[in-house]
Amino acid sequence: METALDIVTNLQVDAEELWEFEGKVDKERYRCPGCGVKVRPSSFLKDENKKRPYFRELQKTDPHKDWCDIS
Repeated sequence: METALDIVTNLQVDAEELWEFEGKVDKERYRCPGCGVKVRPSSFLKDENKKRPYFRELQKTDPHKDWCDIS
């Protein structure tokens, strides 16, 4: 996922914005904007990760709802 809902500010966050936080990312504050399940930021350390940042669902404990069209 490229965007997630920040539950503190109630704003959508693009994953690339995580680079601006300089590694101080709160991994517990993001939700899927479609179904509201918890998602975790991944690959957000600009100098250490080779992939673009993204958000991923917690597949085993909190997967996207069947009706959610965001992946």
